[in-house]
Amino acid sequence: MAMIGHVANFKGIELAVIAGNNQDSILGKMTKGIANAIAGGDFSSITIIGPATIVKEIKRNPKKIELLLNR
Repeated sequence: MAMIGHVANFKGIELAVIAGNNQDSILGKMTKGIANAIAGGDFSSITIIGPATIVKEIKRNPKKIELLLNR
């Protein structure tokens, strides 16, 4: 925590939850339901924790996370 004051242009830490689109067919919904029951949870969303500037960009355009991961 002591280093935060020494990092230039640090705007803070942000949390974001990005969920997938819910435009699945009936078969897709059933498959996801079975997978969620077996796995014990819902895996259709992702939680992002990171620098506020980067997380805000990802919230505006969720496809941008692909670009940031491919660096």
